[in-house]
Amino acid sequence: MQQPEPGPPPPFAAALDGGQFEAAGEWIHRLQERGELVASLLARLRLGERRHDAALLRLLAGDPRIELLLARAEWKDELARALFWTVGPAEALPFYESLCASGNTESCALSSLTRLASRRPREVSGERRARVELLTRIPLPMVPLSVNGGPPADFIVDSGASLTVLDRSFCERQGIPYLKEHPRTGGNLAYFPAFLDQLSFGGIVVSGVVANVTDLPAELKVAGILSLQDAFKGLLVELDGRALALSVYRDLDEAGWRDLAGELTHVEPLQWSDGRLFARGRLGREVAGLFQLDLGAGASMVSPRVAHRLGHRLLAPAQGEPPRVAARFALGDEVRARREELAIVEDPVAPAAGGPEALGTIGFGWAIGRRLALAPDGTRLLFTEARGP
Repeated sequence: MQQPEPGPPPPFAAALDGGQFEAAGEWIHRLQERGELVASLLARLRLGERRHDAALLRLLAGDPRIELLLARAEWKDELARALFWTVGPAEALPFYESLCASGNTESCALSSLTRLASRRPREVSGERRARVELLTRIPLPMVPLSVNGGPPADFIVDSGASLTVLDRSFCERQGIPYLKEHPRTGGNLAYFPAFLDQLSFGGIVVSGVVANVTDLPAELKVAGILSLQDAFKGLLVELDGRALALSVYRDLDEAGWRDLAGELTHVEPLQWSDGRLFARGRLGREVAGLFQLDLGAGASMVSPRVAHRLGHRLLAPAQGEPPRVAARFALGDEVRARREELAIVEDPVAPAAGGPEALGTIGFGWAIGRRLALAPDGTRLLFTEARGP
């Protein structure tokens, strides 16, 4: 008889997905009391990553019992990823190097990326605030950026990308170096690690940015994709869906931004998984759960299973477009739900070890008519009520 996996029980995962972190912590204590050490260590790891809690993960990495997790490659990989996104590349590097030495080619790519990120601390200089209007050449949010002091180029603004991405042809034209050994695969693409000396946005300069290089679709005609949560981590970032502008603040905290907004502001806790952001939302009265914040996509998306639960609101698709479903969507404690049309696609959210059971994604369309800001520590989304229908 096959033994069950020694991981946390389903009620623990349900507590995480529900944002009930205290209940998840109680499950960890129960597992420890029952002597289920591996399950309790995995639960601590997943709670620390979801909460984006660096202190919790540092304690876990320093626990002598962590050797129980290092015995299996998939758990060691999960630990390395959580440390990379939550604590920092230097803490993740030994685990990636160990996995690479054992012949894991994916880990060799991530080891190269992490080694680049550990070269020097990231620094921010320049103006206290920067505000740039979004470009409207394509129906996606875009801004001009300068890479390594080069001329400004168009980048898609995204919260669905865990790292900033550069188009390989752009790098070749601008002479931006990247590592061609140990490419990492994702979907049908190969990703090559790069270390950017500087990324300039409207007078703010971020030095020491790690990025991925790949072949972006030629029809986009962009130089890359800007990861909001990584490129500007530690800074407050605002996407203004009314004035269609992106702002970065070096001198503003959450309270300051709420004063600046001067209107009712909601605060929604964010969950992290493999560098991606998730928030709780609801569709109509039938569906509630986690959605990935993917503001670089034009449309929000749900799976066919979720669309089926919404049933009669299916819409006839336009030629060449995926089918859609209509529903009133609200994020967090937002009272006024707004009608959204969501694309129906298979697997709208890529799975990750220990990741959430997400229902779909939140695209740029949701941001139109409202102002929203990502807190400097990346654990909260602040947003105003939407104006318009």
